[in-house]
Amino acid sequence: MSRLIVSGCSFTNYWHPTWAWFMSSAYDETYNYGQSGAGNEYIYHSIIDADTDLELNENDTVVIAWSGYSRFDQFSQNQDSQWWKTSGDWSHNPAFKSLEQFVNDDGWARKSVNYIAATARYLKSKNIKYVFTSLYDLQSRNTGSGSLVQTDSYIVKLLAEIYDATFIYPRGLTNEMFQYRVNSASETFGSHPNLSEHQLIASGIADKLGVPIYTHTDLEQYDSLIVSAGSDAFGKVLPLMNSRKSAFILTKPRSECIPATTEKYYRNSLDEYKKLITELFIK
Repeated sequence: MSRLIVSGCSFTNYWHPTWAWFMSSAYDETYNYGQSGAGNEYIYHSIIDADTDLELNENDTVVIAWSGYSRFDQFSQNQDSQWWKTSGDWSHNPAFKSLEQFVNDDGWARKSVNYIAATARYLKSKNIKYVFTSLYDLQSRNTGSGSLVQTDSYIVKLLAEIYDATFIYPRGLTNEMFQYRVNSASETFGSHPNLSEHQLIASGIADKLGVPIYTHTDLEQYDSLIVSAGSDAFGKVLPLMNSRKSAFILTKPRSECIPATTEKYYRNSLDEYKKLITELFIK
């Protein structure tokens, strides 16, 4: 049995299908540990959770889309439950202002790169096939006036280890997405990929792994219909999709793995999706 384990932030697990859903067509089982707002601390721990939950072995494949350097992850619990609270970039949230006395940009970057390197070494030690990518270019660091090349010699040394044959999209998924929109003159807006963009990401990862996935050559025209219908159109389509008994497109929580959802690629889901968009938005 083939299993795919993925983790990342909202580019990996969102309220609509991501590249992980497209990738699931190549595997018997797919477990998505991604979480919106996740930083690299959470992602590292999610892989340890996955190993604990699933007892990963050399027949499994792991794909991780690492997040930004300055994201704050907090482990929370009460008497009945435990969970990771992933709140996104600490530097962009006024509520996190007090964190500045404990962290700085260079320290945050070192911490993230250590998590990434440790995960790579961990997976290699277990002979588990893996592919890494990232939300942003890990070789750059954000400043108040933009982005600069990372100059910390420790980080540069570790990144040279991380950026090997197992890494894809080194300039970051965000840059890939916006460049694709420029090149294709796409009218898509927003900071997250649409379905055709997620399919492109998945195709690149699948090529890297040497596995076939199902692809749809006409998704862009349906994404365009969504754009023309307005920003809330996607939110109308997917709940209707999920209510239809003939196809499922949303992910399902998996109770025995606390942070994970299962991904299942139903071959007729996108055909039903296209029919529904046509019914709703083509007058």
